[in-house]
Formats: sequence, structure tokens, C-alpha cells
Amino acid sequence: MIGECSPKIDIVAKKYILIREHFLWIWYFCFMGLRFHMMMLTILGMMGCHSASHNEERGAAARYDSTNITPANQDSANTHGAAARNAEEEQILAQDSVFEDGSRPTTWANAGFDDPVRFKRFLVKYKEWARRDQVDSIAAHIRFPIRGAGSAAWFKEQYPHIFNRHLKAVIFRQRLDRIFRNGQGAMIGNGDIWFVEERGRYLATAVN
Repeated sequence: MIGECSPKIDIVAKKYILIREHFLWIWYFCFMGLRFHMMMLTILGMMGCHSASHNEERGAAARYDSTNITPANQDSANTHGAAARNAEEEQILAQDSVFEDGSRPTTWANAGFDDPVRFKRFLVKYKEWARRDQVDSIAAHIRFPIRGAGSAAWFKEQYPHIFNRHLKAVIFRQRLDRIFRNGQGAMIGNGDIWFVEERGRYLATAVN
């Protein structure tokens, strides 16, 4: 009996061993596959984080770039510039024969100016010259001698003292529709600068 059972036991044992090895291989491949899957997910996650961080840095750089001008800023600057130009144009074309206090300056023709609108547009440029300290342009529109200056070279040397903060403020505040004039010419401020027209050019004859 024992001899007859022994081969059956061997067969069962071999089957058990084969089944166990089969499951062990299945478990091994499943385990390795799971590890590979987790490793790939980790790598992909790290790549995603790096990409997001890089994009955020680029976005921050774009936000804080001093040369970056948003459309809103452009619109604001354009609106402000257009408003200033419109205000200047209104003053250029406005009536200026009677001032608010009831005073009446002489006519532009009696002051020696053929085209008052053209002169006012010249003053717009003159203000910009003073704002940018374009001394060559200012000196080119002076009839020398003036304020002790017999030449353009002397005037350019003394320009910082002549066109000081006070005089510039007077020039910038001058309204284009409230320019006083008489037989001597047209004045800026309270007689701070006097202009005349000579052969189609506007020249400063006095700077006080």
C-alpha cells in the first residue's frame, strides 16, 4: 500500500511545487509592475512640478518686468496725452479779445503778429524746449542783446541762472488764450518774457 501511494504523493507534491512557483512568478511580476508604475508616476509628477515652477517664475518675471506695459497703462497714458492736447487746442482756438477781469488787450495785428494761432502753437513748442532744457532751440529764438547777453554763447553759459525754476514755472502756467499784448509785442507771465514777430520768426526781446 505504501509503495502504491508513494508515486501519487510525489505527483501531488510536484503539482504543488509547480503551482507555488507559478503563483510566486505571478506575484513577482505583479510586484515589479506595481513598482515600475509607481516610479513612473513619481517621475511624471516631478516633471510636472518643475514645469509648473518654471512657468510661475516666467509669469512672475513678466509681471515685474519694468519694461512690461499693460494695455491698461497704455490706455491711461494715451488718454492723459489726448486730454492735454485737447486742452491746448481749445486754448489755441478760444477767443482772447476779452479777459476774465474785463481787460482788453490790443489786437494781434497791432502787436505785430500776423497769425496768432501759429504763434500759440510756437509757444507750445517753446514750453517743451524749456521743460527739456533745449537751450539751443531757445537761444535760436532770441534777439540779442538781451539781459546783458550779447551773444548766444554767453546766453548758453548763463542759461541755468536765467531760466531758473521760477521762470520755467511762469512759462508752464501761461494759458494760450490769455496772452497779453500791446504795441511792444506779446508777453509771457507778468512781463517775464516778451516776444515779437520779425520776418515770420518769433523772437524773445526781453527776459526779466
